[in-house]
This record gives sequence, structure tokens and C-alpha cells, in this order.
Amino acid sequence: MIKGIILTHGDLGRSLINTTQKIIGEMPGIKVLSNEQISMKDLVINLDSAIRDWEDNEQILVFIDFFGGSCWHAARIVQKNCNNLVLISGVNLPMMLAFFSKRNSYRLTELAEYLKESSAKATLVVTDSSFPKDENEDEA
Repeated sequence: MIKGIILTHGDLGRSLINTTQKIIGEMPGIKVLSNEQISMKDLVINLDSAIRDWEDNEQILVFIDFFGGSCWHAARIVQKNCNNLVLISGVNLPMMLAFFSKRNSYRLTELAEYLKESSAKATLVVTDSSFPKDENEDEA
């Protein structure tokens, strides 16, 4: 089973995992870390420690809120010493739901690519002309 670590700013990661668990229930193999009020050095230490709590050969996907921030940089530092670690930025609820439903069906790198694609497909722009009008819309 591929394991996951959600590494985000503030409470975003905790909120994502709480919401995901409300939809699909408790899922093993996931940890949540935040950069809130800690130094970059401590963020690296916390992430490294979370990874080392698991078996040496565990496949781990680290979910980051956005590319280029402190969470991303901390994960890149840790990744340089781990050959079983893949990072993915832009974590969101559709990505988390897909992770839990597909993590036993893919290898680590393929799972990350799948999550990237499925997350992008879940992003829609809806205008008045983009969908047929629902007959019941005017009644609401």
C-alpha cells in the first residue's frame, strides 16, 4: 500500500483529511504535517521523522499545497535522501479521494500522474452557457 503525507500551510492538510474521512471513513497510512509556526529546519526534521516512522522500503507520496512554498522546499530537501518518495503539489479533495481509492492499483509514480490528471479533470469552469438549463432551476 502506498502511504501518504499531507504537508501544507496552516490547517489545510488537517481539514482535507478530516473531510476525506467523513466521506470515505478512516484510512490507514496517512499523516498530516503543517508548517505553522515552525522553522524550515524543523519542518524538514518533522517530515523526515514522519517518513522514518514507516518501513524503510515504504512507497510514500507527499502531498503539498502549492509548488515553490516552504512546504515544497522542505519536501525537496528530504526527497534527495529518499528514493521511495514522490511529491505532488496542488493537493485538493478530489485528489485525496482518488488517492485512497486507487493507491493499491498503481505504482508510486503512476499513481502521482493519475492523481494529477484526475484532479485536473475535477476542476471545472461553469458559465450559464456551458450547461443546459435545468428545468427546476427557476423554482429555487
